[in-house]
Amino acid sequence: MKKIINLFLMGVLATGLSSCLKDDTMIGPDSPGAIKNVIEFANPDYINSPTSSIYPVYVKSFDIAPTGKLTLTVNYAGVDDAPQDIQVKVALDPAVLAAYNAKIVKDARDSATELGEDPDEAEADVQGDLFEALDPALFSLGNLDLVIPAGKRTATLDVDLKPDQFSFDKNTALAFKIVSASTGTISGNFGNIIVQIGAKNAYDGTYTLKTSAATSFVANANKTVTLSTVSATTVKLSPGLLGTYSNEVTYTIDPVTNAVKVTCPSLGVLEPQDTRSKWDPTTKTLTVFWKRASGTSTFEETFIYKGPR
Repeated sequence: MKKIINLFLMGVLATGLSSCLKDDTMIGPDSPGAIKNVIEFANPDYINSPTSSIYPVYVKSFDIAPTGKLTLTVNYAGVDDAPQDIQVKVALDPAVLAAYNAKIVKDARDSATELGEDPDEAEADVQGDLFEALDPALFSLGNLDLVIPAGKRTATLDVDLKPDQFSFDKNTALAFKIVSASTGTISGNFGNIIVQIGAKNAYDGTYTLKTSAATSFVANANKTVTLSTVSATTVKLSPGLLGTYSNEVTYTIDPVTNAVKVTCPSLGVLEPQDTRSKWDPTTKTLTVFWKRASGTSTFEETFIYKGPR
């Protein structure tokens, strides 16, 4: 069973991942042989790359509406502004998605083989982590020939979306590549990006989390957290258990009865679950009562909606 891991350790891991993805040449503008500026995609949202990812992966979720917009920024990153107008050509590149998926599958099969497990089963287990390209009918691209003006650092590309037609049952994404730049060096790590595209369900948002005096580990909490969309009826707590630990916790709401089911893979959840756990659609309040599978820890949580994330 996983141990509860605090946020300090998660911060270290996140920093390490970011460092792995960044170009080695960006160690300092005055370092011998360092490249002062590179052409790269700026972060469109929070990075969500697996540790073995060959490309940076970001997550963008949109309100369920007829229209939405994804804005990508190409950055002349480093110590200097653009010395002249820089022509940057960007392309939608399905090959990036294919390479990403192939790496996820290969890693799963290799790991299973090393452990003496069935690689076919391992491949089946990671199918939900693979991406498929967003249906072309659900988006339209702006001009892919960008210009970073002299004396500036950025240029933007807009992608118009149709979030109300997104499927919660698909793991969809768009992959982009910087094909060429008239000046500067294209980043080796952030010259390609994957943006996971999805819609927010009715429970997605920023909440005030309060816990009772009887709650294990973090009693009488009062903090701000987010509940982010996993599926049409499920949200995941960020940063994790009690808004404090890394342990994944999800809440699934029955849209008919408003009953709530909790999952926590690392701790387990005692069954049958507490029938007091409910979603109140009028006040947008989620009240949850559950116990660790061993029965040794009690959790009583109230999530009060504050606004969109």
